[in-house]
Amino acid sequence: RRTAVFTLFGGGWMGFGQYYLYCRLFERLVPGTTALASAGKAALDQLVHVPLLYFPLFYSIDALLQGAWARGVACGMEHVQHRLR
Repeated sequence: RRTAVFTLFGGGWMGFGQYYLYCRLFERLVPGTTALASAGKAALDQLVHVPLLYFPLFYSIDALLQGAWARGVACGMEHVQHRLR
């Protein structure tokens, strides 16, 4: 099951989802390759993407494949809240 979680999450989100996020959306929101643009993209990643998409999605997929969807979503949101403190 653990292998399935990492395969689904890695291939689905990290492969397709993050390609769109980093190469399309972030580039549209913060165009350029200057140091300032790179810092803006890093800030978007750390302050928006990781706490609001990456962690909840990972823990939700983990819970779904482990058979504990509701508990996993709650756990994922707890992790997000803890990270935002």
